[in-house]
Amino acid sequence: MSTTDNRQLRQSLLDTYETLPPLEQAVVQLLSVIYEEVGKTALADCARRCDAPQIKSKGFPQPGLMPLLDRLVKSKLVIQANNQWLCHRLIVEDITRRAVREGRFESMAKAVQEVIRSTGWSDSYFRSYRQALAGLRIAFYRGDTTRMHRILEACVKYYPADLAQYPPWLLIFNNPFDADNLRALPDDLLGEALAAIFAAAARHFEPANELIALAESLLAANRCADALRYYLAEQALLRGDPAKARQYLGPQQTDYSEALRGWLAFLDGNDEQAIQHYEAALKLLRKRTGKRKIFFDHLAGVFFILALLASNTPARLRQALDMMAPVFDKGARYAYPGLYRHLWQVVEVQQGQLQKIAAPDLSAPLPALNRFFSTAGAVLAEGRRFPGFARPGEAPGECRPGEWLSLVRGGTERTAAAPGRPDLQFS
Repeated sequence: MSTTDNRQLRQSLLDTYETLPPLEQAVVQLLSVIYEEVGKTALADCARRCDAPQIKSKGFPQPGLMPLLDRLVKSKLVIQANNQWLCHRLIVEDITRRAVREGRFESMAKAVQEVIRSTGWSDSYFRSYRQALAGLRIAFYRGDTTRMHRILEACVKYYPADLAQYPPWLLIFNNPFDADNLRALPDDLLGEALAAIFAAAARHFEPANELIALAESLLAANRCADALRYYLAEQALLRGDPAKARQYLGPQQTDYSEALRGWLAFLDGNDEQAIQHYEAALKLLRKRTGKRKIFFDHLAGVFFILALLASNTPARLRQALDMMAPVFDKGARYAYPGLYRHLWQVVEVQQGQLQKIAAPDLSAPLPALNRFFSTAGAVLAEGRRFPGFARPGEAPGECRPGEWLSLVRGGTERTAAAPGRPDLQFS
């Protein structure tokens, strides 16, 4: 579902919530604080323990729990599966924030912790990643950063794959985007949150205007300033404004800034200069991390591979595979593995190791960036049409082998969507 569709559905669900009687609103809030799937008995126990007057005044939860839940399921505010219930994911944060504003959150959170803790919930062990997220949310809304750190450490230890695929920062602070609550995070957690949210915005080609406004204000306040300069420079490049990107970079020389300079050089058509910047960046990255086998975990790294592909010599193609290899190591967690998988196939075609690349399935629910690179990779390798991309109001055009690199650089008027070309979009 697209971002626009999600936004429209979220608003429709919130409009429905506003029409509910106070008792039903309170139950939806309680389910939002519980967060994970919950059975009828545990939900009733939580309801008995919390002090919400809307619940107590009606003698709830008996005998009217099931009819009430049936009504909430019918309204689509609550999801039912296998005799368990949970608040709809698109509104769960909005509803919890309302519980906080209306002064109900603490009573509900206390009740939830009393009930759930008895089934094995602690600061260091959880039955599931979703239960850990429930605890993390309660810790955040209470302002308990010490407990947040403990829960995040448990997630790293027990649920590394879930943590990488479903970062809590996207689920809690970007569903919908919440600048005020992000500001409330300490700088170390704020930095993690901004990294995840900026990466998601790039992955989906989202405008991210609110995120950029927040980042600008945080930069002015000197919060997470070094990282924010790089995130904002990356966004400027995606929006086709290299001059602004250069302003963000400044004179400092770090692995991230050198990689971004490599991206800028690539967009200017200076492939060898781009490669030099990237090689310098990789040396700085290895020195900073103490790891030899490592690659960039940001979008700028993708353009290193593009610069090597543009050079198109046997040595540069071998180098491209060597650079991408750490992304596919067992247990590796990189932000854009799908993009590198497409580029790996392109290199193999150019080397003669692979005859053809499978046609991309543009109907699959993939992030926009993955769709672009899967299609563009097929164009580069085999000169296929560029299906599914066009200027607004125009039909998709043709693209010759290798020409898509010019599209990415922004140096052609062919009809295709590309990072750094804000005038072009998916059809």
